[in-house]
Amino acid sequence: MLTCLLLVHIFSSWHMWFYGGSFSQRTIIDFYLFFAFLLAMATQNINQPAFKKIFTGIIVILVIVSQIQTYQYRRAQIHWSDMNREKYWDVFMRADCFQGRGVAFLVLTGTF
Repeated sequence: MLTCLLLVHIFSSWHMWFYGGSFSQRTIIDFYLFFAFLLAMATQNINQPAFKKIFTGIIVILVIVSQIQTYQYRRAQIHWSDMNREKYWDVFMRADCFQGRGVAFLVLTGTF
């Protein structure tokens, strides 16, 4: 886990943290398999059912937020380099950005 945090910190410390106009950090893609194994091990090692439900719920919420932000990025509501705190929070999870489609529709169909 410490290795993951160290990798994210090092890759995020570059002066061009957006890595040339993409939505996400391209440098971490090579480590997705490693992160997936850590997530699977963490999920398996949770013995309390209530805590496992909370952990799974958090993962589902984060996936939904990621899908919504990817949709917003593709519709140019999140800019790849010109965002600041005020601009980001102005469009964060804005329902009017979905053109009448519900969040569940976007997540389940992958419509972007």
